[in-house]
Amino acid sequence: MTDAFENDLRPIDRYCDGLLQGQDLEAFEEQAKRDPGLREELVQQRRIDESLRRQFASSSPRSTAAELRRSLATQESRPMANSASLGRRRWLIVAALIAIGAGAAWQAWDYFKPGTVVYPPKPHRTLVQQYQETINAGFKPDWVCETEEEFANTFRKRLRQKLLLGQLPSGAAALGISHCNTISRRSLMLLARVEGKEVIVFVDRVDRDSSQEDPKIAGLNLFNRQVGKLILYELTPMAKPILLEHFYDPQAQPSSAK
Repeated sequence: MTDAFENDLRPIDRYCDGLLQGQDLEAFEEQAKRDPGLREELVQQRRIDESLRRQFASSSPRSTAAELRRSLATQESRPMANSASLGRRRWLIVAALIAIGAGAAWQAWDYFKPGTVVYPPKPHRTLVQQYQETINAGFKPDWVCETEEEFANTFRKRLRQKLLLGQLPSGAAALGISHCNTISRRSLMLLARVEGKEVIVFVDRVDRDSSQEDPKIAGLNLFNRQVGKLILYELTPMAKPILLEHFYDPQAQPSSAK
């Protein structure tokens, strides 16, 4: 059984475990001299062996990696122990690879997931209703971003796309960001003042967009612009949009306002 188990191993595993002998050993070492890829794989395998040696250091503190491999190859009177040790070694390697893969998967999920912040549910409001309620509440944002990176990631985490705001003209100032339930329950809105008047830019994903009410009855004007996969609505008492053209996706060219 032990011979059959060993014969299933790759040559590099047999070499690192001290199981290659005679002509097989000489042929493998000659191949390693000619093959840079194989030499690199040997380096990686030896690093794994060293990690395993540290794992087993408590039971064999003075053993080197070579001695551990040699013991696996020479303990003919304990074939089952050989198989168990080799099997444990490979299961540890598999566990390490799974851990690495899980870490990479978590990083990917962290980047692409819809959002990392849990917001309390809010009742749905039209853009005009939300505008009026925000003014009545003091026109204060939920938070203020300190850096461009924080600003961009606020939109990435909630709407899966970064969004930045360039330098605004004189008389216009961004106050901060709030979440709302307007275009969808995950909408964001940027609060700003333009020449002393309150202006809100609502932002959400294009695939969640729907027709919006005419705000003129409330003495407001509504302008929109698409930036990447995001739709932006500027609701303002001004006759023209002031903020829309200054939003941009750092990874794409901005589109024109209309």
